[in-house]
Amino acid sequence: MKNLKVLAVAVLALGFSAAQAGLVYSNVNLSNNGNEATKWLQAEDFTLSASATLTSATVYMGVTAGAVPAVWDGNWQWGIYSSAGSQPDALLASGSGISSAVDSGQSFFNSAVYAFTFDLNDFAATAGQTYYLGIHAAKDFSQRAGLYWVGSHDSVGGTGQELYEGNTPWNSNGVEHAFSLSSDQRNNVPEPGSLALLLAAAAGMAAGYRRRAAR
Repeated sequence: MKNLKVLAVAVLALGFSAAQAGLVYSNVNLSNNGNEATKWLQAEDFTLSASATLTSATVYMGVTAGAVPAVWDGNWQWGIYSSAGSQPDALLASGSGISSAVDSGQSFFNSAVYAFTFDLNDFAATAGQTYYLGIHAAKDFSQRAGLYWVGSHDSVGGTGQELYEGNTPWNSNGVEHAFSLSSDQRNNVPEPGSLALLLAAAAGMAAGYRRRAAR
């Protein structure tokens, strides 16, 4: 019976692990379109099929010749906005800095594409609600550094919106952009359906154990 309890706990632990972490949104099928993100603030919409606590994002930035590191000032600012009338509305969360920027091995007009990953400070996103992820890759809007948020061939959202030099109004930039969102939901409980499956698995193990014990 002790071994049975250990097995049941292991099954439940695996279920919790599967529910706790992973990719919750991805729109990464890079195209040769993109929008400059130092002179402009660029934003792209996303909608999740299930509620999740967003912990990090990765966006794909194309670099024109000489832009990194000669011109880019190294600053990175992000925001998550609510949606109103197919445009960003209220700023719900914001932050700065990146945790990594690595060469993706892909190209943008014969230049490198970098995957920029950054923390989202545990933003709680609600299923079925549309948000915008906004990116500005500079300290201010005084200099155009030539960093482009690369487009995606996938069509899981609408085309992006942009602010020139950070000034309203928002305008369509005509491109759907490549990015992904991840979640590490350490405090979430599995959905009832998932929990039922896990308990059924534990019950199956119990039945097997009893049959073996009766022999």
